Amino acid sequence: MPSYVITGADRGIGYEFLRKLSADPDNVVIALVLSKKATEEKLAEHGIKNVHVFEADVTDRSALLKAAEETEKVLGGKGVDIFINNAGLIAKPSAFRTLEDYYDMPEVFDKDMHECFNINAIGTMNATAAFIPLIRKGTIKKVIALSSGMGDLDFTNMLDMDMAVPYSISKAALNMVMAKFSASYKKEGILFMAVSPGAVDSEDDGRGSNPPVEDVEGDLSQTLYPVRPWHKHASVPELQKRKEQGLKFHSYENSYVKPLNTQESVDFLLKVLNEKSIENGDAGIKGIMIGATSTTAETPRAHITNMAALECLRDIDLEVECRKLASPKDSMMHTRWGYSMAGEEYARLYSWGNGPVMEGKYAQCSPCEPVDLPQTQLEPILTRKATTSGFICRFNTEFVSFEDHEQDGFVDVLVKDLVFNAFYTIRCKYLFGADGARSKIISQLGLPLKQKPGGGLAWNVLVKADLSKHVQYRKGNLHWCYQHDIDHPDFAWIGFPRMVKPWNEWVFIMFPVQGYQPNPPPTEEQWMKRIKQIIGDDSIDVKILNISKWMINDIVAEKYSKGNVFCLGDAVHRHPPSNGLGSNTCIQDAYNLAWKVAYVLKGLAGKELLDSYNQERQPVGEAIVERAFQGYLDHLPLWKAAGILAPDAATRVAEFGKLVHATPEGRERRKAFFKAIQGTRFEFQGLGIEMNQRYQSSAVYQADQGPIPSFPGHPVLDHTKSTYPGSRLPHVWLNKAIPEKPTPILDLAGKGQFTILTGIGGDAWKQAAARASTALGITVAAYSIGFRQDYEDMYMEWESVREIEEDGCILVRPDRFIAWRSMELVENPGEVLLRVLRTILSRTDKEVNGTIR
Repeated sequence: MPSYVITGADRGIGYEFLRKLSADPDNVVIALVLSKKATEEKLAEHGIKNVHVFEADVTDRSALLKAAEETEKVLGGKGVDIFINNAGLIAKPSAFRTLEDYYDMPEVFDKDMHECFNINAIGTMNATAAFIPLIRKGTIKKVIALSSGMGDLDFTNMLDMDMAVPYSISKAALNMVMAKFSASYKKEGILFMAVSPGAVDSEDDGRGSNPPVEDVEGDLSQTLYPVRPWHKHASVPELQKRKEQGLKFHSYENSYVKPLNTQESVDFLLKVLNEKSIENGDAGIKGIMIGATSTTAETPRAHITNMAALECLRDIDLEVECRKLASPKDSMMHTRWGYSMAGEEYARLYSWGNGPVMEGKYAQCSPCEPVDLPQTQLEPILTRKATTSGFICRFNTEFVSFEDHEQDGFVDVLVKDLVFNAFYTIRCKYLFGADGARSKIISQLGLPLKQKPGGGLAWNVLVKADLSKHVQYRKGNLHWCYQHDIDHPDFAWIGFPRMVKPWNEWVFIMFPVQGYQPNPPPTEEQWMKRIKQIIGDDSIDVKILNISKWMINDIVAEKYSKGNVFCLGDAVHRHPPSNGLGSNTCIQDAYNLAWKVAYVLKGLAGKELLDSYNQERQPVGEAIVERAFQGYLDHLPLWKAAGILAPDAATRVAEFGKLVHATPEGRERRKAFFKAIQGTRFEFQGLGIEMNQRYQSSAVYQADQGPIPSFPGHPVLDHTKSTYPGSRLPHVWLNKAIPEKPTPILDLAGKGQFTILTGIGGDAWKQAAARASTALGITVAAYSIGFRQDYEDMYMEWESVREIEEDGCILVRPDRFIAWRSMELVENPGEVLLRVLRTILSRTDKEVNGTIR
């Protein structure tokens, strides 16, 4: 039974919190208001029960302390789970005033400032301080304060938002109050957040009970903000500023046409409350990232970001930003083969979830879509997220060596500051080696590598060239160019342009002849000649931006970790870029490891949980290395069928010409060519290898399950939905009984917490989740899916993929993989769930009087 305390709960957003939260009889809802009598009468009028009302002005410290005492009695000595600082004030006439407007009214400015500051900043501090002892005793331990974009420096500067001066200053101060609370208490696992509720008409509850006034003095028909009776006290110039404010909001976000009502705002705020957590790194976990370069990636490198990786980024609220920067889906429509970018085409295939056959299959697997997002754009997004979430980024810092004091629980890492040419040691609890294919950390750690002969050398040539006039009917991000009649230079025998930015930036990926040694390396003039041959249009201006070489590897580490050192990414799996699996697998490595490290650091799991990282991710790495190198080899039959393996141009032209011969040999050559083209589809439509990960480890409870099912269909091309423990949570769409924006089931899980999914008759599982949350000190969210449940099975897909009875349950891990399932409701579900969670988290503690000791 989660408990909530809401300040300023007698009207507006605060009252809407009461409506929403009290609708669940399992919630304990406590309202702090100015008038208990008036609030109770209002609640009775609306038929709202399950609310405890206490009088407390947030500027009155003694009244707050008394309210805290009464709250403790209601909770029977237990703590407050979620504390909502809603009480706030905007001095209404001052909402329109700028600093300049106050120059001639200093007394009014002092009054407005004191009122806003006392309630919005000092009041928030008073209320939170009074309830801190109870918050410390709570299970969920979350505190939010309703702030405002008006108190945000970037927002103010971007929109020249000069109005509402006292209110804005007080909200900026509130943000700092919450930051200071977080600095003091995050080590205790309490999450503090200042959250903007959006642009809200706090007098509109969305139920039509208080419509805006239509006619006031002044032309406000296009205000984009509601007109209220109190606006009559404002002058026409002040009302004009109100209109300008709405238009500024619209310029900032084009979808803005009017403020949210209180229902919409509270739905958003509760979503934030449910999703944010200490365990997910929203507060408390600190780290240092180092890199020898002076900035993030300067060349595009990886670019395909698949659905599995985007689901990870979605969980940390980065999917939308990534999608905005990525190239549109139709720009990666095809993989093509032709003579040149301007010349004739030989063949094309739909790629990356495009096309009538695969588009639906991809859509059934995830709410996300594959995108083309170069590493130059993705890395800054990830770096900013890390540095705003407790991590320090140190560029120009080179890893030298480490010493793992495993028994003492720390690692000493020697690094070199490349700016000052100085060495120093960083002491950390864990070292994460994501230092690429030439990993020093892997070498020092001595992890064994499975290494097969690779494919030799390859080149990336980054080029600026506007090819838009040649791409209109050839859209795609990969364009193989076979030029039989040209005497290819040894350093660039064959290759293909890869789109970076449609359609004026490209990477020309070039493969030399076998055994080629770049001594000396090709000159820029030589590269320019070869690139212009591949473009096939001398009128195109070409600028070479960068030239780099890399090795086509076939290497995977047999182990990913040892002691307090964990390796991930290209350090442990090295392969060609086929299937676009490299950076995607890196992201998923990190996503798998992050929640486990956070739980261990917070004392929520035993250290043995970290063993599951290697158990789960090493088999995945081995599979993707095998698949990626096979994708490279799949081109060999195509090269043979196209006749481009011949050593001289005359022979290549003759061999290629057989493709048009009306002879038995020509027929067989065409069959071989088309078969080889189709054979590459495993590289460009590899839905199965992207999404079919299934884990077996100590962090997956399979003891009471049947045999592990096999994957029907093709393991590379087809994805299989399953709830068998260790599987990815199957994607389906959900909604409410009164339809609203659909919700992917994925969004019910993640955010650093465990999640129980059940159905009709499974309420006992929700109670078990609440008990487990209290007993283990973690968050176990719980939702019922089905007819008139928390969520409706929108297309009746959950019915067909859940593989359990309605009253059974599915336990989802923070990384949104299935941890365990119960086929039906069992006896003592609370005890069963606790046993499963203890096993998954490597917890050896015992329960005493409802609490884990």
